[in-house]
Amino acid sequence: MSRNPTTPIGNRPNQPKRDARIDAKFRQWAVVSAKATEFKGRADQLRPELLAYAENHGEEDAKGHREVDLEEPFEVPGGETYTGFTREVRRSRRVNEERTWEMAEEKDLLDQIFPEQTIRVFSEEGLYAAYQEDKITDEELDSLIDVSETYALRTRSS
Repeated sequence: MSRNPTTPIGNRPNQPKRDARIDAKFRQWAVVSAKATEFKGRADQLRPELLAYAENHGEEDAKGHREVDLEEPFEVPGGETYTGFTREVRRSRRVNEERTWEMAEEKDLLDQIFPEQTIRVFSEEGLYAAYQEDKITDEELDSLIDVSETYALRTRSS
């Protein structure tokens, strides 16, 4: 929506009564959002340095985590007290299907480990082709489509 630059915001015709605090709330949100982005950027810069320090100087526990104790504990706003940090090992396990296929071929186990299956998969192209061929009505197609909405709060600048 464009506005006449000579008409002050809030004095537009047919505008509902404004909440007098909304401008202050928006300013606060914009500043907090900008600071959060700034803080996240700095945290992202510090993280690799802390992980590297823990890897090289931390004390390893039984699980392979590396712990670093601070010289002095400190309290952050909100009341939590930090005494150190830990570089935790996160492991995930996944079967390598390519190597498994090779082994299954060698041992004649393909049918057992990779059984053949016939499955049906959804084809959006097939659905729209059926619609174009008048096999599906407008109402039927509309009944198959779910619509969801989300909302973003964006800033506007001049």
